[in-house]
Amino acid sequence: MNSGPTKTAIAAVGQELDAGLDADRAIEAALAEGLPIRGAAVALARYVRGGRTPSRLLAPVLRWVDPACLGPLLACGEVEDRVATALRLVADDEIVGPAACGLLVLCALLEQEAAESERALLRAWVRTYCRARHPVEDGRLLAVAAKLLELPAAVEIMDPRWAVDEPTHASIVESHRKLLLPAAIDALPADETETVGEAFTVRRVVDKVGRNDVCPCGSGKKYKKCCAEKDAAREKNPSLRAGFTRDELLREGASELGPKEIGALPQHDLPRIDRARLTTKALAALQGRALELAAWDLVALSTGELLAREDLSPKDRARALDAAASGLLSRGRFAQLRAALEAGKLGIDALMPADALSLALSERPADALDRVEAYALASLRDDENHSDLEIPHVLRRDYPALAILLARGTLDPQRAEDSTAMLELIEEVRDRLGVRPFDPATELYEVQVEAQKAFDREQRALGRAEREAQRAKEEVDALRRKIDDSLRRTTAAEQRLREQELALRAASEEATDDDERRRLRAKVEELKTLVAEGNEERRAMRAEVDRAQKSPRAERAKEPEKAEVVEAKEEGDAASRPRGVQVPVFGKDVERFLRDAPPRVAHDALVAIAELAAGDELRWGEVKQLARPNVVAYSGRIGIHYRVIFRLEPGRLLVDEIVHRKDLEAAVRRAMGG
Repeated sequence: MNSGPTKTAIAAVGQELDAGLDADRAIEAALAEGLPIRGAAVALARYVRGGRTPSRLLAPVLRWVDPACLGPLLACGEVEDRVATALRLVADDEIVGPAACGLLVLCALLEQEAAESERALLRAWVRTYCRARHPVEDGRLLAVAAKLLELPAAVEIMDPRWAVDEPTHASIVESHRKLLLPAAIDALPADETETVGEAFTVRRVVDKVGRNDVCPCGSGKKYKKCCAEKDAAREKNPSLRAGFTRDELLREGASELGPKEIGALPQHDLPRIDRARLTTKALAALQGRALELAAWDLVALSTGELLAREDLSPKDRARALDAAASGLLSRGRFAQLRAALEAGKLGIDALMPADALSLALSERPADALDRVEAYALASLRDDENHSDLEIPHVLRRDYPALAILLARGTLDPQRAEDSTAMLELIEEVRDRLGVRPFDPATELYEVQVEAQKAFDREQRALGRAEREAQRAKEEVDALRRKIDDSLRRTTAAEQRLREQELALRAASEEATDDDERRRLRAKVEELKTLVAEGNEERRAMRAEVDRAQKSPRAERAKEPEKAEVVEAKEEGDAASRPRGVQVPVFGKDVERFLRDAPPRVAHDALVAIAELAAGDELRWGEVKQLARPNVVAYSGRIGIHYRVIFRLEPGRLLVDEIVHRKDLEAAVRRAMGG
């Protein structure tokens, strides 16, 4: 259903005006009957005839009509007062969303006719809207308004996606300028197109009756000569329910309306509903719809009647009162909230403490400061209370400068969401006071945030360092245990060596067979080799213990360990760790080695390869890069005795060989193609 007058309706009202209809009284009567569309038609018909409509009558019409009608209706207001009228509607949230964005563009075009105070208020509201979140299309309207008003501060704070180029800016300006011309009325629809409800089928008002049938009213006359004409007129005004015209459904048939139907009715029909006939659920739906539409008069009326319903549960009563109080108080509708409380037979103590304080302060009582102090003291005694965030909201309308100072004190980097809300409140109040935007507290808060982030980073780094130190300690303990085990094995080998040497001397004196002597000497040499390797292993592990104790794990990961003497043949540079996980691919020689190797060696080899593939920092700190033209290979450690030779391809780690350290030089030559 069109939420605005049609050209046909405007022409019909124009004929009434030509016949002597008083325009002001006609608009007042239309508003009293809940017919804002007729009021809009009267205002536009008067405008076509060169007349203007006072703001006291224009404002109630503007809040109920379709956004497409805002331009023509604003144009027909009194020149010296129409910008102020529009800004009051925006300030009270009577017009919100895309309609408010478009209305600000219209006001920017009419800026020159406004008083200086209204110009300042217009700039403040454009800045406030630019700071909020809007769809991109609405934001572009705000960008145009900011540019028309030459507000670089608003451009700085708005979403970058809202920026418009010169052709788009010119197009939007021209389209809105046309809305302020009398010719804009010609763009209105000629006739009303009825879609009674968004999700409902239009029902017949009367049953279908043949024209020559007996009239169902019982008169005995033919239908065409009795009720046909009256029923035809009723059929032009269908509704959601069979047997009711739209007017009848809103009045006598209101009891038939449920929450779903309330949600589908056009917004200008809502004030016309006979609320006394609605069920409690339907009345609650009406209150919710009024809150969505920011129709504060209807919010107050429906809330008062809802609170008076005896079948409303305590939980629903509290929810309805809190929702209404939050909306009405934030828009300064104190008298309407009091009226709703009175209609519901409730006192001010039924409100939440912060709302009760806000309502009490609206009367500017002499003891205002004492009341704020009492509220703050009560909250200090309640550790769960967050009144430091509520008090600035309570004071922002009646004591705005004080609200800013108190809001500054609530800024805390550890309460990021609350602090962001407080910064938005500060900027909104500064806009309303007409002082320059960008409160100094914002910059100080940002410094605190950065300091908090730096502190958090240090704490995380300290935690990582502590964990690394713990792991390093565990590694040192493990190495010490290995050293002790190696010492025991070496001591045992030395003992066996001494026994074998004694046995050799005794056998040499007695033996006459050269082969037996050679066998015994070979056995002694083997034991000497085992002892030497054990000593070498202990030296390496002790060196590793010393390095682990002198340097954190992270530093050891960055500096490749100095290899023992036998590593001198493994030439190459420290390798850089690849990004991401590499999938290991084993060559046939590697598979054969893993199958044939002792279980412990195979285990260590697989662990080392897995850590290399996962990008383990410590493991890659031990890798050497072996490079020649067109060939890049890497050598990694597997314990003391073994090395792995591998290459890298995108996403893959190609394991070419696993060799004993004594065979490393030959393996490197094979890997490098030499």
